[in-house]
Amino acid sequence: MVHQNPKTGNWPGHGKHYVDRRFFQVLAAEAGYQIIAMEDNAAMGNVTDGWNIIAVLRKTKEEFIERELFPKAYPK
Repeated sequence: MVHQNPKTGNWPGHGKHYVDRRFFQVLAAEAGYQIIAMEDNAAMGNVTDGWNIIAVLRKTKEEFIERELFPKAYPK
């Protein structure tokens, strides 16, 4: 999977959910993914408040984490 999401503290008012690197690290550990690549990207050259996180993940096991358990693994 390839994800590109607004980084926490960036793109104010752009969406409901913002993530950081830890989000993808916890997701990978809990749901059985390998992180292939992860980088920060200043979208359209906006280095002030336009940063996104790009994460490339590969599933390594069959099971998926139950939806109810993920908030416990990644508390806000």
